[in-house]
Amino acid sequence: MKKNKLHITAVLAIICFSACKVTLTEAQQDAMNVNSYVDSIASLAPVYTSANWEVLRKGYKARVAKSNATTSELDASDKAKVRESKVQYVALKTIYEINIKEPEPTVAVTPITVTY
Repeated sequence: MKKNKLHITAVLAIICFSACKVTLTEAQQDAMNVNSYVDSIASLAPVYTSANWEVLRKGYKARVAKSNATTSELDASDKAKVRESKVQYVALKTIYEINIKEPEPTVAVTPITVTY
């Protein structure tokens, strides 16, 4: 009898733990990817070059495109988080655009010799 109670208790515990497992939908995962990516860009030490910004921009665009495809499946709070991330990205974009410093083209200066 004790063995049966122990087995039943173990099965119920497993069922309870399995039922409490939180699974994210694809839309929620896509939204989290956008949020995480923008947060990671913000926490990076900035490297103000066009090449670096292009890599960051492509990564962002890919994640947003995937998220936009499933936005209709998100609840209001998840949509708000994505909007906040987009606003944060625009702010980062502005900072990068202001600070990007392209190397000045070097012009070879040849001295002119003047003879009188």
